Amino acid sequence: MSRNIRIIFIILSVIFIIFLYQICRFYMNVKYISVKDDPETNTVNVLRGDFYVFGENGFYGVKNSKGKIIIEARWNEINQIDSERFIVSSFASRGIRYGIIDTSENIIVPFVYTDITGYNDEFLVGTTEKGKYVLFDNSGQTLISEEWDAFRKNYDSKPLSFYGNYIQVKKEKNIYQIQSSSDGGLFMKKLIMTKKINGEERELTVLNRSSSLSLSDSCRIYNEVIDNTLYYINALFSNDTAAIMTLSWGDDYRDLMPDNMNIRGSELKYITDPVPEITDSENGIVSYRCEVSVYYISHDDIRWDGSYTDTENTARFEITYKKNTDGKLSILKARAIKTDVSEAGLPEDIKIRVTENAS
Repeated sequence: MSRNIRIIFIILSVIFIIFLYQICRFYMNVKYISVKDDPETNTVNVLRGDFYVFGENGFYGVKNSKGKIIIEARWNEINQIDSERFIVSSFASRGIRYGIIDTSENIIVPFVYTDITGYNDEFLVGTTEKGKYVLFDNSGQTLISEEWDAFRKNYDSKPLSFYGNYIQVKKEKNIYQIQSSSDGGLFMKKLIMTKKINGEERELTVLNRSSSLSLSDSCRIYNEVIDNTLYYINALFSNDTAAIMTLSWGDDYRDLMPDNMNIRGSELKYITDPVPEITDSENGIVSYRCEVSVYYISHDDIRWDGSYTDTENTARFEITYKKNTDGKLSILKARAIKTDVSEAGLPEDIKIRVTENAS
């Protein structure tokens, strides 16, 4: 190759590189230029559907493909959720705050969040000033009416329908896992709740069998079933009739007083972990039940001089609940069954002691 040909080749290569650079620069300017760097220049950022973002005087707005302004350029940042809703941010007294508006600039979610993040077009998470988390669907409706201490998605980049994926939220010591249902919705699959039983904190793990319960109802009703069950057992053994009456669904609270057991005057020693069960039936009715076993001492064979014999007992309670008109659960009926110690679900040390005393 002669010297002149090499020079021409080098010059053409330089021109080609400059040409590529200018194309890339033009593309980046159209798609991603910062409005604040050039406040008088309308900047295009193509969105889904018929919209694009434009910039004016340091702020962002939305136009349609005909150039009509859909959202005025007065927002610090705009991110599209769907064809009707956008996550936008604006300056507030405490810094930038995020909210959600529609194409008419109606406020769907108020501007009280330090961040709103979308996850795979499935749900949104807002972060409050206190570092709490709130879950929304893509329409801006809250998925659970709670503020959570912690939030994470098991696989961030994968949809919830992916095997083993779930949302986990935490409040105080309680942890809840949310999964995708077969119809594409969300339901509370697993609940890990800390409850005080017999004066000690216990971690109760519950697998939800009802997909018809809303996420908020799952948290509330499972807590209600467990709390009411513990309250009922303690009221029963302390002979607190007034407390039992408040738990009764009907007028006749005597249905909640087992007449096949000698409970009056008995001393409650131990309550096993309650096992709540909420299930959907074929006719659309949801049933609410809870089972719990107890270990108690009854004073039997009372003699004329007031002396008696202590008898150690174990029993299983099957408790059925029904909703009141206010949506709260009350006890419809309670059934008590005396059990053998091996069936009671008691800790091993209590089983050994009861067995030894019985022999």
